[in-house]
Amino acid sequence: MERMRLKRLTRPPEEPASPPAVDTALVLSGGSVNGIFLQLGFLQVIRESDLWPSVGWVYGTSAGAFSGWAAARDAIDEHERFLMEVQPEDIFEAHDLWRTPFVGLHRYALPDSVAERIGDPVELARALREGPRELTVVAIDIGLSPDSARTEDPYERAFSSRRDSPETFAAALFASGAISTFVLPLRIEESVYGDGGWVRNFPLAYAYREPAVHRIVGARYRSSAIGFTGTGLHSWHHRMSRLSRVKMARGVTAELREAIERQSRGEPMHLIDTISRLSHIAVSRNSDLEVQLADERDRSLQALHDVREQMRETIESVARGRQRTELLAALDESFAAADFPFRRSRVVPRLVVDLTTPEGVRLDVTRSRAIWSDEDKLALIRHGRRLTAEALGGWAELEDASGAGGLAAADGGEAEESAEPVPAAPTRSGGRRSPRRTGSRVSRR
Repeated sequence: MERMRLKRLTRPPEEPASPPAVDTALVLSGGSVNGIFLQLGFLQVIRESDLWPSVGWVYGTSAGAFSGWAAARDAIDEHERFLMEVQPEDIFEAHDLWRTPFVGLHRYALPDSVAERIGDPVELARALREGPRELTVVAIDIGLSPDSARTEDPYERAFSSRRDSPETFAAALFASGAISTFVLPLRIEESVYGDGGWVRNFPLAYAYREPAVHRIVGARYRSSAIGFTGTGLHSWHHRMSRLSRVKMARGVTAELREAIERQSRGEPMHLIDTISRLSHIAVSRNSDLEVQLADERDRSLQALHDVREQMRETIESVARGRQRTELLAALDESFAAADFPFRRSRVVPRLVVDLTTPEGVRLDVTRSRAIWSDEDKLALIRHGRRLTAEALGGWAELEDASGAGGLAAADGGEAEESAEPVPAAPTRSGGRRSPRRTGSRVSRR
């Protein structure tokens, strides 16, 4: 009896929980200074969520490359300390005005700041190479080589923390963030590379190309379209006006006055202002196109799946026996042999958080010595956290409503691509899912 009682009271040892499947990719867009602080808030929320253990790939451009570097190394706390200490001259240090036509408006101080405060970038890249997460950063190839023009992505190169050498990858990390309106591009190996935002500011496509990725979570910075403020020109005009007796000074003063008048009419003040505006448009447009193409591909896959299912239902309703079997087999063979441009694509659950600056908060890079306050930095980080938390909560609610399994929608199955498209989960109304919330975009594809 005693033995029987002990047997009933003794519980079998619990089996250790199996580790979560590594099947999630993070995608981080460019966003300059404001974007990188918003992305810190995004990464903090992701790291605190159940998604974090499943992250195996990180893709980033420009500011997103630097944020992704912290995420891939699981060094988000270190990243926060660095950002809270950093000031404009630690990233872009203004050159003397006479040098700007030859060496750009600023010296690229970020590589030195990282080496002094975090560690040798090459050694950090060497450690990342053996780490659990792969980081891919995108830069524009402006060496204009014929080889670059003939690649799958012309004038664009994606550098991998695992496939490229630590020396090459460390240089690429900084090249991706070498904003063209501020600094000169960087030489890497046999070519010259600069800010990847010109060609692929939001590198979503690279996540789709990795067959082991079954879920994508991205942060896309949505900047406001503003040009140069003209503060510097007003100051120069005031100074030069004092030298009105000097002929050359009168000419310069007249040019400055015309530039200020152009700015008051909403026109570019000067060539650099023009390039800055064009950069904003190009970056914003290619970010939108990246998401638009993914949406269109998903809709095409869904439509293809629906057509196939309708044809199958028709065959099953009108044919019997051997004829039904033969027709269904012919249908499968036809779809397998069809050369659809998206035939080997797949629908991947996707969440994109649109990060915007809060009202009244903006960190700017100027030629005059400025201070980025802790209050503004923290406001951006908190805003990034709030937008991300709202988006994650909305995504989980929609997944639960559709019965698709919440944030664990990816089933961790085999990563091989299928010729048959996978249908996306329906919305509550039975259509496609693309809900919108204030300040963030939630898209489940």
